[in-house]
Amino acid sequence: MNVMKKLCDQVNAYLKIKSGTSYLKIAYEEVLFPIYFNGKKKYFRVGHEDVVNFKPKKLFMKGIETVKQNNFQLLKFIGEKIMREAMDINNRRSIHKIVEYTLKEARNKEWDFNEFIVIAIIAL
Repeated sequence: MNVMKKLCDQVNAYLKIKSGTSYLKIAYEEVLFPIYFNGKKKYFRVGHEDVVNFKPKKLFMKGIETVKQNNFQLLKFIGEKIMREAMDINNRRSIHKIVEYTLKEARNKEWDFNEFIVIAIIAL
């Protein structure tokens, strides 16, 4: 990440020379790699902010269905497994193959019946 700091400093020095003021600056936020776009406003990714981390505790997800409340444990398991394997830096399989494998694994797993009960909250 020191490389990014140096690059920011160089760009900021150039901007100061060109504009004559230090008002305009570039700031490094994060690198998003790998990233998977699933549709409009639907994606998941691994973010690297201060250090390179390809195995974060939690993936960043936007618009992905497994994040929503009251989803079945089965959906959460399948979604998380697919996303984790797709974001693995050593992955060589297509997303289609990952989905096939994960669905087979979920089918053979023993599930607790209580994991399929969803409590509906109805606002009156």
